Amino acid sequence: MWVIIVILLCASGSKAEDVCENDAFDMCSKYQPTEVPENVEELKECLHSMLKFYECLKDYEDSCPEIVLQEGEYDSIRSVITDISTEGTHLNSIVTANFQCLLDAIRNRVINYQTRRAIITAFREYENVSYVNEEISEKDASDQTQWDRNMLKKEMCLFWFDDMGSIVNSITTQCGEAVEDAVIEIIHRSYYLNKGCSAQDVLELRNILEELNLDQSNKASLRESFRLLGKSE
Repeated sequence: MWVIIVILLCASGSKAEDVCENDAFDMCSKYQPTEVPENVEELKECLHSMLKFYECLKDYEDSCPEIVLQEGEYDSIRSVITDISTEGTHLNSIVTANFQCLLDAIRNRVINYQTRRAIITAFREYENVSYVNEEISEKDASDQTQWDRNMLKKEMCLFWFDDMGSIVNSITTQCGEAVEDAVIEIIHRSYYLNKGCSAQDVLELRNILEELNLDQSNKASLRESFRLLGKSE
């Protein structure tokens, strides 16, 4: 979640073969912002550092066989950071004019951990029943491992939608719909949800939502998060 917080609130000279022996994120972490900015000037510095962080990752990927960024991720993040940083753009105007409100909304949002646990528990119960009921005569270790991975991936996707939904709801309530629209744009362009939630994951979660053992208020909250943040494509 740090990417979103920093964006909202806030290469190497070695030979390629030597660089590739290092972990990309460890190597580039010196550029990664570690503190939440408290004002617009600090936000500008944070965004500049963030851009250098992604440029470092891109340089690494260009020099090494390892893929560290999704297709289109670097260009999209570079574009949104540039838009937020460039005076006179729509995102710059919205973020800078409402910076304190954004900061307060994110810091002061109410997180109901009991509700969050209920959502994850309901999903796990649903998935466990689905797995047991599958018409597979024998489930070997590889079946179980793959199922565990898929379930964890969708579980994290559900968590992120709930988490981002609570942020957007807090921002909308305190800062207004124009700021909400800007934040949703930033979330999508920063690849935060894209990295963990494929279009297929989102579709599957939407389709099973009504079958989860949750009260109607929790289902309504998740439906709203999917409406605001979900992408059908």
